[in-house]
Amino acid sequence: LSRKKKLKNGRLEDIWCDLVIDHLGRDRSVLLEEPFLGRHGFFNHTEHLASTSWIKLSYGCAYFFKRFSSNALTLEELSFLEEVDSSVSKTFKIPPLHLKKRVLDVLQKHRLVQPKIIKLFKSVRPKAIFMVCSYAGREIYIEAAQALSIPVIELQHGSITPYHVGYSFDRGSFKCLSPNYFLSFGRFWEETVKLPIESQNVMTMGFPHL
Repeated sequence: LSRKKKLKNGRLEDIWCDLVIDHLGRDRSVLLEEPFLGRHGFFNHTEHLASTSWIKLSYGCAYFFKRFSSNALTLEELSFLEEVDSSVSKTFKIPPLHLKKRVLDVLQKHRLVQPKIIKLFKSVRPKAIFMVCSYAGREIYIEAAQALSIPVIELQHGSITPYHVGYSFDRGSFKCLSPNYFLSFGRFWEETVKLPIESQNVMTMGFPHL
């Protein structure tokens, strides 16, 4: 969650999700809560909480166990990453990005954490999952939902442009791990970028907080 507003009672209001929870029903909603300032329990919109602290701990464990893991990439994939790394370094005159190491680290985290997220979703048994943001590492939740045939709905949380790498997929590009639905602030935003979501699944919700 992000962009929280402090209330008079000291708790925090989530300007993206609270109104959705009100609409669905507080007794029918489960909040997957990330620790905020190292603590939990700031939110009072639903008593049904599932902490993600253990997921962050699992990411830390992945660094320890990666030395015992086998290489998860083919020789062709490794060669491709080295070529991309070299090309970017020469084109922009920057030091190597070490893409091979970065990708292997991400894959190891994924291998350890993704089954745990699937187990969480099986326990909670949601009919749908609402996300505030679907990129920057959150794709692992989408993949877990896809494995269980749970629809994922993203709420627009800020401005999007044709230059936003998290949302703009024009000219035949695509993204496998995308939400099933996108609820936008308005038609302007729907027409601004080519989202990696079927057009009939992009819908206007507005920004209820405003």
